Amino acid sequence: MNVGLHKLSAKLRSDTIMNSDKSFTPSPCIGKCGLNAQDICRGCFRTMDEILRWEKMSEADKQATVINCKTRRQQRSATQRNR
Repeated sequence: MNVGLHKLSAKLRSDTIMNSDKSFTPSPCIGKCGLNAQDICRGCFRTMDEILRWEKMSEADKQATVINCKTRRQQRSATQRNR
């Protein structure tokens, strides 16, 4: 596991918990950090760029990122089933 990435994701998760704004999109981080060969996290399926920009993203961009993460997760699952 990448220690720097893990520390960053832990900070983002704690920031998510502390925010009580009902329109707040929580971080998709699940604390299983590690990048694959395409620099996509194996835990939350965000790109490194998405991870680094998360705190400064607009709510719309965060929601789009979460949708992209779900799509990447589904694509990986489909690829693994077809092996």
